[in-house]
Amino acid sequence: MVITGKAGIQMMGDWAKGEFLAAGQSPGKEYGCAVVGAEGGYIMGGDVFVFPKQKDGSAAGAQAKLESLILSPEVQIAFNSKKGSIPVRLDVDVSSMDLCAQKGAAAVKDPKKQIPSQTYLISPDENGALNDVITQYLNSPGESADEFIAKFADAVKSAG
Repeated sequence: MVITGKAGIQMMGDWAKGEFLAAGQSPGKEYGCAVVGAEGGYIMGGDVFVFPKQKDGSAAGAQAKLESLILSPEVQIAFNSKKGSIPVRLDVDVSSMDLCAQKGAAAVKDPKKQIPSQTYLISPDENGALNDVITQYLNSPGESADEFIAKFADAVKSAG
């Protein structure tokens, strides 16, 4: 909705950058970005690559080669420039990345600004229950803020 001018602000994750790129938009021009919180915190989440322990030396060597490639500064910049995320390494020069990535990378260098994703802090059941309440509220124009607050509190109590 931000892309089409039907909304002025939207809380999104880094994955949304692809939608803006597909629409021919770029940060600092057609849209802006902000890191969350009064102190400019960055919500930390992530995907992982898991390498099972190998008995075969050549397989372990292949895993080490893939790890080295994935973590190379060049691949980190190329991948994250498309995805919208930031490099996992703090020593990567992000000056070639867009404004949003540069803001995120700067925030992450300060441990006090590293905010864990809610999925690290609450159970999957609680997260699902809260997402259901939020989604219902956003899709129910007649629901009052007080009704939403009550349902949100109930979801926290029942799922926790």
